[in-house]
Amino acid sequence: MEETGASALRLIPRALWATITLLGIGQICAWGTLYYSFAVTGPLIAREFGIALPSAVLGYSALLVAGAFAAPTVGRTIDRLGGRAVLAGGAVVGALGLTMIGLAPGPLVYAIGCLILGIAVAMSLYDAAFPALVQVAGPNSNRAITLLTLFGGLASTFFWPIAAAIAARWGWRATYLSFAAVNICVCLPISLIALPRRPPLHVATDGALGSGWSRPPLPLSPEARRAAFICFALMVAAGNFVFAGLAVHLLTILGALGLSESAAIIIGMIVGPAQVIGRIGEMSLGPRARPILAGRISAAMQPASIAVLIFAPVGVATGGIFAALYGMANGILTIVKGTVSLFLFGSAGYGEILGKLSVPSLGARAAAPLVYAYVFTAAGPIPTLILSAVVSLSGTMAMELVARIASQANTPVGDVDVEMVDSGDI
Repeated sequence: MEETGASALRLIPRALWATITLLGIGQICAWGTLYYSFAVTGPLIAREFGIALPSAVLGYSALLVAGAFAAPTVGRTIDRLGGRAVLAGGAVVGALGLTMIGLAPGPLVYAIGCLILGIAVAMSLYDAAFPALVQVAGPNSNRAITLLTLFGGLASTFFWPIAAAIAARWGWRATYLSFAAVNICVCLPISLIALPRRPPLHVATDGALGSGWSRPPLPLSPEARRAAFICFALMVAAGNFVFAGLAVHLLTILGALGLSESAAIIIGMIVGPAQVIGRIGEMSLGPRARPILAGRISAAMQPASIAVLIFAPVGVATGGIFAALYGMANGILTIVKGTVSLFLFGSAGYGEILGKLSVPSLGARAAAPLVYAYVFTAAGPIPTLILSAVVSLSGTMAMELVARIASQANTPVGDVDVEMVDSGDI
């Protein structure tokens, strides 16, 4: 009988639950301090330094570009040394970058601090946490990744009000210095406690839980594997481009479509809970459902959500449907980046594979806010939404190609010998 998601969760060892919980708390703090803080402090930084807000946004974009460049090296290091050293180092680097921004006398030091934060992002967030977790979760990796994202989805809920409260009382500099302390006092010890000093050795076994567990790659030819990687990278980058662009400009777009500010805020508030609902829905598919299915669902839901805004009458109900579909699509996308990669390419070199996937993904996130600002200013809300639809549809088609390539491998995964894949071939 096929297991449900709930029954699969009951089979997760108690020690792994403790690891997931600790890493989850660390991810809430890392996302909240390194990634989400700019949404609150950006306008305050621009005002104090006497620069335009787009100039301050360039620092945020530079942060993501730096993270994209660092990600492959970070992934290789996790494969070689394990996640403990990298995540702990990310907390230290993050504290350094936050402190530099908090003490910055002007835009130059602020920009340098942003670049340092970019390296910390690559060392601290999901692209580092997923391979670190896979190294200890073994055959429970898919469920463990999903559970970890449930924690991470709460980061903005906790840290936006915290950042706003500190900035209102003591200023934005105190916000960054306080967040630097969070990285040292919370993220650093969690990384040292939750993860082993060295990763388990990946050797062929019978699949039993333990240090020797290894997930074999899907049996594909080198050409098919490379094509699957390119298409999957396009799907992830397209999804992140749309989400990053709309995350910055959604309220402005909804206002230009005729919604009041309060209605636009209500619609925006639906996105966060919808992400969590999407992740719970992915979990309910059960462990026997291939991650490819979740990837196809996510890739199809994003353009469907945008079509609602383009073609349906503008209103709170329409906006709510959009926000629900859009949020669930992004919530599932966060998971499938980790689970589909593991399903297609196996556990050998998994960190480096995620690092390579992050290059176009973080690059798309960095470019999207600026591209959306230009299109919206020049052409208005509907062309901006059409851009979103075109990009997201390209991701949908790319994911369908991934599914077609995966269907070429007819051998059951459990019957495939472990193959040590050189991720340099991808």
